[in-house]
Amino acid sequence: MIPRFARQALRPLAALVAAASLSTAAWGQDADVAKAQAWAKQHAPKLPAEVIAGAAKEGKVMLYCLNSSCPPELVSAFSKTFPFIKVETYRASGGALAERLTSEVRANRAIADIWMNSSPAVADRFAKEGLLANYTPVTGELVPAKWRHDGYWYGIGLLHMGIAWNPEKVTPQEAAWLDKVSSWDQVANPAFKGRSAMAHVRAGGTAHIAYAYFREKLGANFLDKLNDALAPVIYQSSNPVGERLVAGEYAFIPHTPTDIGSLATYFKRGAPVRWRYPEPALALPYLASIAANAPHPNAARLFMTWSSSLEGQSAWVNITGLAPMRPDVKDNREFTKTDWYRAPKTYWDVDWARIDQEMPAMTADFKRVFNK
Repeated sequence: MIPRFARQALRPLAALVAAASLSTAAWGQDADVAKAQAWAKQHAPKLPAEVIAGAAKEGKVMLYCLNSSCPPELVSAFSKTFPFIKVETYRASGGALAERLTSEVRANRAIADIWMNSSPAVADRFAKEGLLANYTPVTGELVPAKWRHDGYWYGIGLLHMGIAWNPEKVTPQEAAWLDKVSSWDQVANPAFKGRSAMAHVRAGGTAHIAYAYFREKLGANFLDKLNDALAPVIYQSSNPVGERLVAGEYAFIPHTPTDIGSLATYFKRGAPVRWRYPEPALALPYLASIAANAPHPNAARLFMTWSSSLEGQSAWVNITGLAPMRPDVKDNREFTKTDWYRAPKTYWDVDWARIDQEMPAMTADFKRVFNK
């Protein structure tokens, strides 16, 4: 047991040690902030200094991400440049994230800083309803105009829709035909009747864009044609469709996401899967925005700035598997180097407001045709 006089004598020393520790921590953060400022000078020279200073004081950012995004490697890429910000993530489906953000903002219960989604229609509606903060990152202009809604949301990578097949479940003649598919009206091929599956119209933005294109460009009866030709099994989301394809339960999918958390992931694991993009390509941005009542607004602004920069966009593409939306982002994804992969040449100019308005009619048509 330490005598009382000794304990009293040690108190000043303990105080000095504590003060030294705090001083060291403060010096460490100062060094990290200086590093972040140097990054901004090079990659985002118009970024106000108070954003980095404010983010350092907040020390945290909460990301609401889709299930297949925001992996630890992506978080580490951001933290490498901004180590003074603790990144927390909440993952769920697009619909669940939308409902959660809506309830939080309307109840004035702030948790999310960054809200991500793959449905521009929903994001545009949220902007109108005041659920998203009005903020333009200084790097936002680097995102192509068609993949952003200035002041509200900015694309950080693309999700493509394509046809897909299991090369172990098709004949050589079928494989040759699949490799030559060039337009969406070709996908209703009776050769795959009873051997196909696809996602429900309610599956999210990836399904919305496919069925909207079919309805607008191929005619109101194209779903009937698709059903008659393929008799596809319908799943409530895209993920199990891809799973069942690579497992060999089906041979063909007439429309499905190919990038993040889907076919590209299975290909990377060595699964038998191929895909192709009919023209025009159907693509939608994986987007990020700031919640209207973000509890860490400066950290959120810094995250948006980084995600819109060349460094951030490159990280999103080559870590998560999203497709690049900028020509200066190098695409290192493995499948792009195969002899069967062909990048899209053209893109359908999507009217997301129209899709949002026509969702009830599209859903009714889908239910009529597939009884789902």
